[in-house]
Amino acid sequence: MRRLVSILLLAAVLACALPVRAGQMTVAFSSLPPWKMTIQGQPLGADVDLIRAVAREMGLEPVFVRGTLEECLAMLRRGQAEVMTSLLKTPDRERYLIYLDPPLRENEDKAFYQRAGDRPIGAYSDLTGRRIGVKTDAVYFQPFDSDPAITRLATPNITDLISMLNDKTIEAFALTAAEGDYWLRVLGWEGEIKKAPYVYQGLNPAYLAIARRSPLASRAAEMSAILEKLKSSGAMARITARYVR
Repeated sequence: MRRLVSILLLAAVLACALPVRAGQMTVAFSSLPPWKMTIQGQPLGADVDLIRAVAREMGLEPVFVRGTLEECLAMLRRGQAEVMTSLLKTPDRERYLIYLDPPLRENEDKAFYQRAGDRPIGAYSDLTGRRIGVKTDAVYFQPFDSDPAITRLATPNITDLISMLNDKTIEAFALTAAEGDYWLRVLGWEGEIKKAPYVYQGLNPAYLAIARRSPLASRAAEMSAILEKLKSSGAMARITARYVR
């Protein structure tokens, strides 16, 4: 049933995705608090401010098209969106995306969330043999993403992950730590669900990427230069500080 709902939602998003127009930058926008959020129907977060700054330098107007991560990646593959932020690099994604240097962030801590009272995941080895919930099409870190000793069950959104944890379909779920902490706080699950002691903190850069099918692909070097300017001037750090403490 979850898979059917995901397919129907994906079809709806692709059907209504905005066409790319001159003077616009179509941004695929999935939820990743505090970097990307929707508040009272409006996009908000550090990535939103950053992409607006990049678009302004390029003389473009950003248009945000919302969807799950799975839906956003499909829009990029089909040329129905042009750019997306906070993406980890994989060989599969590089076939249809151009990743821009410098990365937006060098590290994306990955955390595991469990029912309070369950045997804690204190080290990577504690994941062996467990059923772990993940977001559809998300990448976390190696070897977790491909470890055959771990059963990974995918779903598009956080509410499904929490439901699966509560009904014991999974024993924990994995998320970017900043996102997981945000959702537990906002959804009021901090008492029942706890972040495991083990958190992956290795090098895990997150990028701004351009769809290879987008006309903006020809401006990749220009966009990289703008990112470097925002980073070296301290503007990128100031944007992040508005949302991340």
